[in-house]
Amino acid sequence: MLHSHFLKSGFDFDIFALTALVDMYAKLGLLASARQQFSEMKARDLPTWNSIIAGCARSGDMKGALELFAEMPERNVISWTTMISGFSQNGQYAKALDTFLEMEKDGRVNPNEVTIASVLPACANLGALEVGRRIEDYARKKGYFANMFVRNAILEMYARCGRIDMAKRVFDEIGCDRNVCSWNSMIMGLAVHGKYNEALQLFHEMLVSCSLVEIEVIGYIPMLSMSLM
Repeated sequence: MLHSHFLKSGFDFDIFALTALVDMYAKLGLLASARQQFSEMKARDLPTWNSIIAGCARSGDMKGALELFAEMPERNVISWTTMISGFSQNGQYAKALDTFLEMEKDGRVNPNEVTIASVLPACANLGALEVGRRIEDYARKKGYFANMFVRNAILEMYARCGRIDMAKRVFDEIGCDRNVCSWNSMIMGLAVHGKYNEALQLFHEMLVSCSLVEIEVIGYIPMLSMSLM
């Protein structure tokens, strides 16, 4: 119905309006309609390609997203980040990291803070510590460490990779800006790597922190109970 209204209103050649239609379908989870509209467009610009690729990634169709990504006449940071984030969010961490490294090798587009926050979980899950350290250096150089998502992603990466000393350094640096994710990553990192007493102590510190609005205690119980054995 909306598509018909667009045609009747004379928007059938308006690339901005048609791209908005593709984006709307994609965000509503109507991927088939989004792809049909995309395929029927006589002209497409970069936002059009990014919208359909993001729709595929959001729906878990990373094969389709990759096929479209390969066909793109040009790419920007949104294009690359969408693929990296899509792979990471769909548990395809190796492909997320490979795409980031390909982006670096290509050299025509520089990662931004969203790219960094998207690739670091892949580093964390793969244990790619050296790449993660290099990404931290890049983030600091570019001023992206001020972004809370980036800081928490770096913290989680170190904690998951077993570098508790470096995780603690980042945790301390975040200071009063810590949120629940910051505390979660540090406490779970300590517990998973056998530092139960330190995890329990930090857990108590979190409970009395005035900066926290909501704390989910249940998830900590299995890990922290080990410290009492």
